Amino acid sequence: MQTNTQTQLWAKDLRARYPDNEAYAYAIMNFFKENKFEYTLAPSAMPYNPIDNFLFTHKAGFCAHYASAMAYAFRLAGIPARVVSSYQGGKQINDTTIDVYQYDAHAWVEAWLDDTGWQTFDPTTQVAPSRISAGFEEAARFSGELMGSTPLQV
Repeated sequence: MQTNTQTQLWAKDLRARYPDNEAYAYAIMNFFKENKFEYTLAPSAMPYNPIDNFLFTHKAGFCAHYASAMAYAFRLAGIPARVVSSYQGGKQINDTTIDVYQYDAHAWVEAWLDDTGWQTFDPTTQVAPSRISAGFEEAARFSGELMGSTPLQV
């Protein structure tokens, strides 16, 4: 069973237009920026062809959606890629202590480009730059997603 065929065709076309690995990477980043994607903690369910549905139908998700879609596009072009997850942000308590919470978790992509080693790409920055510059809590508060019945309600 073949899945995500629309993404496969898109990546093939993109690769034909951008044979240089770095140019291909930035074309993906620009795709997120130019196609009215949204950052949300409550994306639609996408049980079938999830990357196709994310990229071409719903255009809304959180960092893991963006990172996994970009890593898949890299791999379709023959570029080794991995999704990296860690924490981005936290609150400094004093000179030696930072509180890091689960909502500070973040995902991005590393891709191996032309023998220069692993390069970092964070497609979330194209959609929700405040998620990176101001931290998750501030970005979510601004978007209103911390209000209501979410698990992150404050």
